[in-house]
Amino acid sequence: MELNPKDEDGEVLLSRLTLEDDEDAEVLAANQVDRDNRSVGKAERKKIRKVAKMKHVVAEQAGVKISDEPTNQWLVVWGLGIAFGTSKEEIMTYLDPRPVEVRLLVDQSYSFIRCDSQLDASKLKEKYHGSNFSERQMLYVGFVENSEEIPEEDISQILSFQSNIPTGLRIFGEFITKEEEDLIIKNLYVDPTLVSNLKKRTVQHFGYEFRYGTNDVDAGSPLPNNIPDYLKPLVSKMVCCGAFSEEPDQLTVNQYLPGQGIPPHCDTHSCFEGPIVSLSLGSDIVMDFRQANSVCSVNLAARSLLVMGSTSRYGCTHGITPRTCDVIPDKTYGGITVQARKLRISLTFRRLKRGELACHCRFPSLCDTQNGKITDDNASILEDDLVHKVYEDIADHFTETRHKPWPKVKEFVDNLKPGDRLLDVGCANGKYFRINHDILEVGMDMCTGFLMTCRANGNEGVQANGLFLPFKDSYFESVISIAVLHHISTKERRLRFMSEILRVMAPGGIGLIYVWAKDQSLEQTQSTWSERQRERKAYNPPGSCVDQVSDYLFLPVHDRDNEFPHNDMLVPWVNHQEKKHTVHHRYYHVFNEGELEELITETQPASKILDAYYEQGNWVVKFQKPVIS
Repeated sequence: MELNPKDEDGEVLLSRLTLEDDEDAEVLAANQVDRDNRSVGKAERKKIRKVAKMKHVVAEQAGVKISDEPTNQWLVVWGLGIAFGTSKEEIMTYLDPRPVEVRLLVDQSYSFIRCDSQLDASKLKEKYHGSNFSERQMLYVGFVENSEEIPEEDISQILSFQSNIPTGLRIFGEFITKEEEDLIIKNLYVDPTLVSNLKKRTVQHFGYEFRYGTNDVDAGSPLPNNIPDYLKPLVSKMVCCGAFSEEPDQLTVNQYLPGQGIPPHCDTHSCFEGPIVSLSLGSDIVMDFRQANSVCSVNLAARSLLVMGSTSRYGCTHGITPRTCDVIPDKTYGGITVQARKLRISLTFRRLKRGELACHCRFPSLCDTQNGKITDDNASILEDDLVHKVYEDIADHFTETRHKPWPKVKEFVDNLKPGDRLLDVGCANGKYFRINHDILEVGMDMCTGFLMTCRANGNEGVQANGLFLPFKDSYFESVISIAVLHHISTKERRLRFMSEILRVMAPGGIGLIYVWAKDQSLEQTQSTWSERQRERKAYNPPGSCVDQVSDYLFLPVHDRDNEFPHNDMLVPWVNHQEKKHTVHHRYYHVFNEGELEELITETQPASKILDAYYEQGNWVVKFQKPVIS
């Protein structure tokens, strides 16, 4: 994956003030305190610095000026806000005198508080300024100079909760009691021999193993452990309420830590009959249901039972965005509030389909037995929609953020012999040109934006598809293809891609290919790209990864966590410089270990593998075309 730690990958950072801005504000405030308050104690200087920072940040982000003197009934309280996971109810209950109104801003560390009177506002400031709300939250309180400047809450964050619930989606609140919940959690002993770790998520299967790579099960390989007896009363209750017509025979137990989620997906149609039923334990959480370009968000409370049938089962994808808290509608006070996530355990029940596995639903784009898969018939169109057109749209931003050659590719090009002819298949903006001035370089790419950049820099670039290279046989002594082959959507087409590379290579010629790896944390070392995804702290609102991909809903969207759960994925690209933060989805086939070597040796004439290794989330192979005497 991207190797340059300075590269930007287009992720959305919703907070308008960067960490560097915060640090600069704090440094300026600290310097001012040191100049003006040399005789003040250390603790008091710290408080003054925090207040100066608060004033700066609130003015920059919200356009609101803060005063040290009472002005009206409005206060700003730093330390009580969505960024800290503090809900309106918690703020209302904690503060005394009790506020009349609370306004929360998405992703911010502060809230605006309206008191019953200016006197109450003064009392709150005197009581809570500099106090501890929790071990890690110290409160700083200031008066708002002009209440008319206070922004309204952004209710667009909760519009997806007001969308029409998909047909067939049912939620039974408080399906079990708190005592029953505690008993189930206590009995869920985790047997290490039966557990797999998925993206740091603990998973256990009963009856049959649910295979996350394909969202199905192998009906011919039952597990020795069936659904436990202590869950039989729960299963009977699900049958009685109509969630199932017959008892399920497969159970997957997932444990989620705060911040973990699951990518949007649809359970395979051909393997399971009837609904998918899930019981939530331990924590509330928001699940998003996507159909074409619409999103419906549902708050699943602890001890609630979710039943997905009909459209919600077959015509939607469902997923949980990885984050530590959810912004949800506030049913008590109106507007928005925040719901912090805790440890959550889900029990998902399914019933295997017997007899005919074909599905005749009316949702072919998500149906694995109809059109909901990549085939020879739709592969070319898919690549055009989700690769070629996307790179045309993002070419300028890509060029701004991808300009430093990867070290080992640079070394490869640098070591070519004088007079060698080098072809770069998928040259993009041409960052591997002009490294070695003693060779002849030619690049090809499908993207006109990239080729314009290449030619503007005096480089040779040809518009062509890697499956049909417009060059003579045996012409190039060397070929490189960096981060391109993983955009080819079927094995047959990937073999053709390799065949074209070998065709234009001279006998004895050397090639170098990079592809994204499915495993982004090989040997416990996170790739640079994966680390950047993990460090993203911005709230990812429901629907922020929805684009014009309605024909490809069977492809899950990567959720920016550390690993890829599937080989065929859509990876979002967001240009945060655009006002609307438009999301573009790129198709990727991420490679398993050994898959690239197998592909190269399977292509005729079979090449010699000179080197194969893992580098920063990429599988890399250096190979040589055989010399046929």
